[in-house]
Order: sequence, then structure tokens, then C-alpha cells
Amino acid sequence: MISPRWRVAGAALAAGLLGLLACARPTAPALEPAAPALWRAEAPEAGTLYLLGSVHMGTRADLELGPGVEEAWQSADELVVEIDLDRVSDQELSSLTLRHGKLSPPLRLWDLISGETRGQLEAWLALRGLPAEAIAQYKPWFASLTVVQVELQLAGYDPAHGVDRYFIQAARGRKSVVGLETVDSQLELMDRLPASLQELMLQDALARVDEFPGETAQLLAAWGRGDDRELEALVFAPLEEMPELGLFYDLVFFQRNANMASRLAELSGDGRTRFVVVGAGHMLGDQGIPALLARRGYSVSRVR
Repeated sequence: MISPRWRVAGAALAAGLLGLLACARPTAPALEPAAPALWRAEAPEAGTLYLLGSVHMGTRADLELGPGVEEAWQSADELVVEIDLDRVSDQELSSLTLRHGKLSPPLRLWDLISGETRGQLEAWLALRGLPAEAIAQYKPWFASLTVVQVELQLAGYDPAHGVDRYFIQAARGRKSVVGLETVDSQLELMDRLPASLQELMLQDALARVDEFPGETAQLLAAWGRGDDRELEALVFAPLEEMPELGLFYDLVFFQRNANMASRLAELSGDGRTRFVVVGAGHMLGDQGIPALLARRGYSVSRVR
């Protein structure tokens, strides 16, 4: 998705709420059943959490994820996701998107980005037959996600079949669903990014439109193999190369990871078994949710 700088970040943040990066299966032939990384976290006293890292996208219409995932899902009493998409109406989504993503007149996007970036964006809009005036009403972060959305859809990705969406649909009438975050909180995160960082996102998206399909395939392949080491390298290596991304990673990953781990610890206090589906980027490294739960005294292991 996006680029190595933004691909999982964008998915983790935007997939569930804007539908911008929640791309599902490509129109290519079906792949082998995926075997994504799955963790089991046992609370010190009681309660079990199965932690599935999702890329908010699938490679097959039926989303066969292997017997380990299926067994964990069947054993769970409740589904936990970043956002319960069934509880978000189109009207609410539109209202919140306008509140956080739209500029207040007379301010326009062109006032917040350089002439060079504007030229690149207008060239891309002309190429795709999109009106420049429509995007001029929105903030740079929203414009960057729009570029990604359009390019992925042109590459044949459907925004209707993310992994989290799949399990939310499977839970209907069978299991209760808990959301760890809200649309409002996720959009507010993007709105907090400095204008310079938002423009960097937009520049990066415009520079890499031709690379989106290949990078998406690379991400999906690593996820499907359960190769969390490769995913970690794809997601976090750019942070070492570009220190100016530090605030982005802190807000989008590390602070949210800590908040979600705390919420999961609260939930698991009742001794029930829960199946947790959040963006794969939130499961990775020593600041990922599995590691944070382990430091809280949970017994954490990979389900093979």
C-alpha cells in the first residue's frame, strides 16, 4: 500500500473508518489460503486474548485464514476490533470526515502546500480526470489518502472485504463486538499532524503512485506468510532513515498501541476469551500489543 513509509500506517489508521485503504482482494487469481501471525495472550489471573494482525485487506473472497485462526475464532466469546464498523453510519462518517478533513473557508489546500506539490497534485488530478477544486477544500492528509484510494481502486482493489470487516460480519447474531477506538478519535489523530508532515505524506503518495500495486502485493505476501519480521522491516525501517517521521509513528502506532493494550487488559479481567483483530502494524516489535501485554504479566505465545 502507500509506500514503505506509509503503507501499514495508512492501513491501520484509515482502513476501518474512511474506506480509503481498506482494500480487499485484487482481481488476480486466488492465492493459497493465508496463515497470518496469531498470538495467544493469557491474563495473569483469567482471560484469553487471541491477537490477529490484520492488513485490513484480503486476498480471497472467502478469506480462508488457516485452521489456527479458525479454531481461535470459534473458541472466542467476543470480537474486538479497532472500530465496530456496523455502528458507524454513512451520515456519521461523512460528518466526521468533513469536521476533521475539510478546511474552513477561505483557507484552501493550496495555502498549505508548496507550489511544487500543488503542481504535482494538479497533474495527477488531470491524469485521473478529477476536479482540482474538489480536493482544494481538504487538508493535505486527506488529499494524500485520496491519492492512495484512487490508485488502489484503479489497480483492482475492492474496499469492501477487509479482514476486520469479514469478522464483524461473521460475528453478526453470534458474538458481541467491541470497538477499541472511534472514528472521531482516529480522524482526530490525522488532524493533529503538523502541516509539514501532512505535505510530506502527500508528496510521498504522488511520487509513488506507480509503486502502489507492487508494494501492496509485497505487504500482503508477508502478512499471508505470517512473516511479522518482514512486516516490521517494511513498516519501521523508514523511521531510522527519516527521523522527521517520529511524530507520525508515535501518534499512529506507539501511543495507540499503549492505549489499546490497556483497554484489552481491562476487558480480559472478566475471564472471557476474546478474538482481537487490529492492524498488523500494531502487533509488531517491542512496542507492539503482544509485547506490551507481556510486560503486563500476560503469557504471550505465537499460535503456529
